[in-house]
Amino acid sequence: MKMKPIHVSRLTTAWLGVLLIGIWVSPQDPTSTWNRTGPSANLAILGVRVDTPGKYLALLVYLVVNTIVRSTKNTVLQSWLTLNVQDESRSLEHVNKAHAYEISLLVEVHGWVDWLINLSVLVSQIDLFLVTVLCEITVTLYLTRYYLSIPERQCKVRPPVQDPAQTLVSAELPL
Repeated sequence: MKMKPIHVSRLTTAWLGVLLIGIWVSPQDPTSTWNRTGPSANLAILGVRVDTPGKYLALLVYLVVNTIVRSTKNTVLQSWLTLNVQDESRSLEHVNKAHAYEISLLVEVHGWVDWLINLSVLVSQIDLFLVTVLCEITVTLYLTRYYLSIPERQCKVRPPVQDPAQTLVSAELPL
C-alpha cells in the first residue's frame, strides 16, 4: 500500500493530538519549572542564569533569530545538498566541491549546536517552548507561501532523471 504525503501528514497530526491531550490531562509536578514563565532565578540555559528581563529578552531574540536561521538552513541548504550533491543520478559538474564541503559541514555543526541549545531551552519553561514553536510555524508558513507563489515562468524545471514523477523544481530565495 502506497501512502500519499497528505495521509502521512494527517496521521501524524492525529498522533500529535493524542500526545498533546495526554500531556494536558496528566498530573503536573507543582515543583516543576516547566509551568513557570518569564525570567526566574531557576531558569538556566546551559548554565547561564536567565533571571532578569534583559537576559530574558535576549533569550527571546535569540530564539526568533535562531528559528529563522534553522528553518532557512533546513529549507535551502539541506535541500541543496540533497538535490544537487547527494542525488547520484545527477551530474556534479555544476557543483563547486569546496562549497559543497563547506555547506555540508555547516549543516552538521549547526545542527548539533542548535540541538544542544534548543534541548536546554525547550525543556526549561513552557513559554520558551511556545515561542519556539510559534516562530517555527511562522517561518514555515512564510517559506511555504513564498515557494507556492513563484510563477512558473521564474522556475527552472530540470528534465526528468529517470521517472517523470522525479522532476525537480528550484527557485532562488530572496535575501
